[in-house]
Amino acid sequence: MYKSNNLGAILHKLRSKLSAKRFLFSMPSVIQVKINHIINHNVIESNKVIINHIFTSLVLAHSSFFISISS
Repeated sequence: MYKSNNLGAILHKLRSKLSAKRFLFSMPSVIQVKINHIINHNVIESNKVIINHIFTSLVLAHSSFFISISS
C-alpha cells in the first residue's frame, strides 16, 4: 500500500514538473501577444518604451532561469 502511494506521489511530481516546463516555454510568447495587444490600442509612446523594456527584462530572466534549470 505504501509503495503504490509513493509511486503515485512521484508520478504527480513528474507531471507537475512537465507542466511547469511547458509553462516556461510558452510564457514569453503569451507575454509578447499581450504586449502587442496593449501597444495596438494606441498606448502613449513613452508607455511603449516601458512595456518593451519590461518584456526584454522578462525574456532575459526567463532564458537565464531556463539555463540554470537545464544545466
